[in-house]
Amino acid sequence: MTTLIDNFDKLDEEFNPQTDKSEVNENLCFNTALLEKIRSQDHLKVKFVESIKGYATLVESEVQLVDLRQIHGLESIGTPNTPDFRPRGFQTRSDKDLNSKVVDELTYDIQMKDWDHTHQSGAVFLLPEKYQYIRDDGIEVIYGIGNLTHRYSAANNAVEEKIPAWIIDIPLHKLGKWANAEANYMRGSNNTRTNENIINQVILDMENPDTELHTQLKIAEAVKDANGNKVEDILYSEVQDYHVHPRTANSIVSSILHKTDVVTPDRKRWKADQMEDHIAKHRSEWIPSTVKGYDYEFGNTFIILLNSEGDNILRATAKYTQHITGKYADRQVLFLVGTDKATKLTKDNRDPIRNNIKKQFFDTINTYGKASSLIDKDTARPPLWKWFPELNDEYDFVDYH
Repeated sequence: MTTLIDNFDKLDEEFNPQTDKSEVNENLCFNTALLEKIRSQDHLKVKFVESIKGYATLVESEVQLVDLRQIHGLESIGTPNTPDFRPRGFQTRSDKDLNSKVVDELTYDIQMKDWDHTHQSGAVFLLPEKYQYIRDDGIEVIYGIGNLTHRYSAANNAVEEKIPAWIIDIPLHKLGKWANAEANYMRGSNNTRTNENIINQVILDMENPDTELHTQLKIAEAVKDANGNKVEDILYSEVQDYHVHPRTANSIVSSILHKTDVVTPDRKRWKADQMEDHIAKHRSEWIPSTVKGYDYEFGNTFIILLNSEGDNILRATAKYTQHITGKYADRQVLFLVGTDKATKLTKDNRDPIRNNIKKQFFDTINTYGKASSLIDKDTARPPLWKWFPELNDEYDFVDYH
């Protein structure tokens, strides 16, 4: 019976890459002995092949020792001021290029010849011809980094000549998603992706007309309010490809919808950082308040941000009662509200739902008034007070009646 592993060898017949034939320095960490140990991990081979399904194909059926000089790093590449220009090489992370601590740790492992062959190897990809070039020393650069940036940098720091890596062929418009959804998610990635990496990669794919996601969203926008797929559902399905928890997926989709104008969602849900970002972009004249209890100021008005989930309405009533009884009582207060994300808000029910939030606010204040009256008349049963033992002469709850 032919197995997946057996079929790997047949791949060599289908490709003709410019394989590195230079001699291996057996005195370095990355030598043929280590390569054979790496290749012996059949389960990692199976996992890697599974990870590139739908994204890429193998150029070589086994991990190779790739000449570091043939790999393009983080340097800019392409013609400036054209769509082909890449100022950070083929970096797929949105935040920063390198984590220096990770690079230093990997460099030390290489220098000590203590490389763990049981971890998944990184990958390089064949550069499209327009990006290939010849170095001053005559070496042809034919590979880009798929998910090897930290290991590549560490190997150079350790003065290695080669690096163990898978060689794949992948369309550039699929590279970012594969790197963030699969390669930097797999165990063995030396610096795992962040939610921000996922958010920015999805937005890039939304904007790229070569991607399936872009096409799906354009169709959804064209049939909005009909029976087609909704933008939010398409994005949720896309984010699930990155292997995140469902709750995290919802949060990521919300962030995506706040950071792009490629699509118009049926509804936006607001978190504190998204509220602040929106104000920075659209109300730049508002200034952050230095007075406790308020978020922004504009003219004679104090602005308080309010998300109606949980006990935030109760907290808002406390802020308001302090305001109308305090030194700034003559100044206007504005509550800027985002409806609880768990509430199903539509164009049909938005007025009653929003008015009900205002009603809850004033009902709570009315309850304060009734409670205050009962306390003043000594008809309310007062609460008891106990403190946890906090000082070294206290051993049990401390009563304060």
